Amino acid sequence: SIPMKDHRHQVAAPRKDLPRNAPQQAIVARQKAAEDAKVRPRAIPNTIYVKHLDSRVKEKHLEEHFATAGKVAQVLIVRGERTGKSKGFGYVEFEDPSAAMAALTMNDTVLMGKVIVVSHSTRAIGVK
Repeated sequence: SIPMKDHRHQVAAPRKDLPRNAPQQAIVARQKAAEDAKVRPRAIPNTIYVKHLDSRVKEKHLEEHFATAGKVAQVLIVRGERTGKSKGFGYVEFEDPSAAMAALTMNDTVLMGKVIVVSHSTRAIGVK
């Protein structure tokens, strides 16, 4: 008699982190695409993102702070809908991209007693 070749009928073990009856290859492909999008977000060249803002910081304080980098076109501090209190981050839009690049060098500067973090913005002001 001829021996059976059982290895031809073996199937890879299912992934423990995915549902059993799910299209696992499609899910993994979507997860990889989402990770790639997070790694390379589309930056808005004229806008910077500022976080770790003190709750007392107003738009005019932010505008004055970044005026040394270039002409500020618009400032937005994100606030709670009901309370109106600052959520501790905001956006500054400049007239030209070179001013925004100059503003990125102002990372780790002090504004009203707190060290702020400045980075590229992945969204424009006014876009949700």
